[in-house]
Amino acid sequence: MSQITFIANTPEFDVYRHASKERLAGLVGSLVERARDIDPQLHILAGDIDGSGIARQIEALFERFPDPRLRPPLFGVPVGVKDIIRVDGAAIRCGSLLPPVLFKGEEARCVRMLRDAGAIIFVQTATTEFAYFEPAATKNPHNPRHTPAAPAAARPREWRRGSSLWPWAPRRRGPSSGRPRSAAWWA
Repeated sequence: MSQITFIANTPEFDVYRHASKERLAGLVGSLVERARDIDPQLHILAGDIDGSGIARQIEALFERFPDPRLRPPLFGVPVGVKDIIRVDGAAIRCGSLLPPVLFKGEEARCVRMLRDAGAIIFVQTATTEFAYFEPAATKNPHNPRHTPAAPAAARPREWRRGSSLWPWAPRRRGPSSGRPRSAAWWA
């Protein structure tokens, strides 16, 4: 089964795809509030969440795809993109203390693909410095003493409960000290 077929047949995403504009704003808004609430403890955000930018993305999705039957597979799904990937309108630091001006450029192709599939890019999430060695300040939501990555089996469960956004990033290389080799969350 191709990834697009899999995504198109994912019931968890149907809630977003078939939502009214008001319902989608509420669904995304609840995840935004949750991210803001847990960030002080878990340090998951790499920047501020732009509420008006999210509202513009929702508006644009409904203008482009008014008929729920013709909506793309990720219509309205909120996605957090790691701070190593360029997103239009967001300054990236690649998990470092270097100034964002050093990382300017056009939006990453993978972000464009997510947008074309209907995703709402709503936040930059914290990442390991340059996606390599120095760990980010993020904490595991289930046990802050453990690595930030949750067990793969828990991720779909968290998505269904509405307690997880769908953060996305490519796989990374890193030390072999037992830290996970993937910076991606497949919610």
